[in-house]
This record gives sequence, C-alpha cells and structure tokens, in this order.
Amino acid sequence: NLDILRPFVFEARGSFETKLTISIESGLAEHFSRPRGVTEWGLNAKGFVGRSPTSHKDLEWPVEPQGTVVVPHEQLYKVTQDLGFYYGPTFRRIKQASFLSSACMTTTLVEADKDLRDSYLTDFSGLDAALHGLFASEEGGITYLSVSRMMPTRFARVRLLRRGEVATKSVTWTIRRSATSTLVDIDLVDKSG
Repeated sequence: NLDILRPFVFEARGSFETKLTISIESGLAEHFSRPRGVTEWGLNAKGFVGRSPTSHKDLEWPVEPQGTVVVPHEQLYKVTQDLGFYYGPTFRRIKQASFLSSACMTTTLVEADKDLRDSYLTDFSGLDAALHGLFASEEGGITYLSVSRMMPTRFARVRLLRRGEVATKSVTWTIRRSATSTLVDIDLVDKSG
C-alpha cells in the first residue's frame, strides 16, 4: 500500500535532500524531500514494508501472436517527450514495447547502469521503464487505452523475490481502465527468468 502523495521530480535546477524513515513497530515507511537549504521536509510517499505472506508465482511469458505491434525505443521516448516527460539516460531503459493485445504489453529492457546494479535492492529504473511503455499505447494501436499524462499514484503491492537483480523484460497486464485511471499488473523478469 504505497501511496505517492507528491511526485519527486528531478530537475536541472538546484539540488535536493531526501530522507526515508521506517518504523520498526508498524512497518510504516515514509519518503521525504526538500530543496537543499530549506528546513521543512515535504512528504512524497508513504507505505508499509514487511515480509510477503505469499510465495512467488511462476511467470508464464505471453506468446507473441502474429501481427504484434512493436514500438521501438526512439519512437516510444519521442512520445513521452511530446507528453512532457523528459527521462534521462538512466531511465530510458525500454528497447521496445510489444502490444500483444489490448490488455497485454511486454517490454525488452536495456541493461541498467553499473551503479544501479550494485547499489539497490530492486531495479527501480526497470519498474519505472515498465510503465513508460503504456504511454505508447496509442502508437501500439490500442487507441482506447491512451494514458497520456497519467502518473502512478498508488502501488497496492510490490514484491521483491530476489535482491539486487536487474530486470531484462517486463510484462504489463491492464486489469481495469477508466477515463481517469488505469490499473495494471507488472512483472519484472531478470536474465534467469
């Protein structure tokens, strides 16, 4: 139950300090940020951290049918720029997004920077990139699935099955969509599957 209350935007102007607090008693995790030199902290996100009560599921990779629409890297990131999202090189991880159906998209991801591979428990740029493909749904021929300008605001559950692994692929299932929101299920897969 991670709620993004105020997105933390990386901009070329100035620098920021960030702080993450986790309560040992409740598992409540809160992410704060502030511009350098400012005394007040702003709350960006909050959620709960704990051990998953369920084991992992075996992922059945969807079969790519004939006529699958493929959106390559350059086209996809041109779409994101046209929407006002300027992802830096670390986050521009999608090689291509393949739209297998109106409800299923797969992506192939470029390898993460070495700093990311060595420093973090999970592949944050891979998770972020898995969402980027949704911006190209119109180019993928799924016009009624357009998510232009939508930003993630809530993660119901994020489960880490292996520490420090880097995603090489993702599969995104659209569960529900309305004019104001989209609910998706995303699996990130490392090189071992």
